[in-house]
Amino acid sequence: MFVGLLVACIVAASVSLALLQQGMAGLSGPSYGARRHLLPEWPMPTSDAVGSSEKRAERQLLEAIDHHGEITPARAALETSLTVEEADRMLSELAKGGHLGVRVEGGKLLYGL
Repeated sequence: MFVGLLVACIVAASVSLALLQQGMAGLSGPSYGARRHLLPEWPMPTSDAVGSSEKRAERQLLEAIDHHGEITPARAALETSLTVEEADRMLSELAKGGHLGVRVEGGKLLYGL
């Protein structure tokens, strides 16, 4: 019985040692950059995809102005997928380009067609 228990302990210890060595070899193996090819390839957004997203947001913004007549950046954020900051930036750029009119009412900037 003692011999059987001793053999079982030796086998368990050798298997554990082998697994430990495998794990350590994996940690000290090739760096992340060398294994990067194992990761899935995700498509990088192209300038067309980014541009179409901005065009879509601009279209939403112009439709909201058409619907309301005049619009503030906060109202634009409620009506579109833009944040207030994004709407403010886009409205300002459209106004600077001469595409929108701007007027002040009660301390608010109102943008209209």
